[in-house]
Amino acid sequence: MGKNLIFVLSSAYVSDRNGNIYKDGITPEVEITGGDNFDNLEKDSKVIAALKWLKEK
Repeated sequence: MGKNLIFVLSSAYVSDRNGNIYKDGITPEVEITGGDNFDNLEKDSKVIAALKWLKEK
C-alpha cells in the first residue's frame, strides 16, 4: 500500500474597500465575549450589539 503525504499551507489577509491590507488582522472597536444563543438569535448578545450599532449609524 502506497503512502501519501499531503501538505496544505494557506494564508489570508484582510483588506478594506480602499485597498489597505491588514496582515495582523483588525482589532474590533467593541469586543463581546460570551452570550451566544444559536437557538434564538434575538437573544444572542453579539447580534443584539450589532443591531444596536447598525441602528446608530
